[in-house]
Amino acid sequence: MTSGNIMRYIIVICLLISCSVPENKAKKLIDEDLKGSLHDYRSYESVEFSPLKSETLRAISIKTAINQLKEEGKYADSEAFIEKMKLMNSVANANHINLDSITGFSITHKFRAKNSFGAYTLHEYTYFFDKDLKTIVDIKRDE
Repeated sequence: MTSGNIMRYIIVICLLISCSVPENKAKKLIDEDLKGSLHDYRSYESVEFSPLKSETLRAISIKTAINQLKEEGKYADSEAFIEKMKLMNSVANANHINLDSITGFSITHKFRAKNSFGAYTLHEYTYFFDKDLKTIVDIKRDE
């Protein structure tokens, strides 16, 4: 094996490892959160993680509009949704905001842990992170 081949293998391995670094940062933050929030962290069993997704202002705007319509009881009203989206787009355009810029990341985590009664329960949390994956900015819990 020549030194050129060895160097190629090292580069390939480094590329494979670096692809998972953002996801590992997210998982580390999730683990820190669960250590502080679960009733019995020692009983924690990871079931699955969704792929790490980038969140844009457009995606957040759509989710916000949907949540507002649910609260107003107009969730099935497509005209109300279209009007909300037009308003959000016009506000963004007036303020020169790029709705497709990445503002953060999200990942959904399914896990089991014991509750206060000692019974295992299945949970699904969606975590939202800042764009640098340094902090959790929001958590949507199934509870």
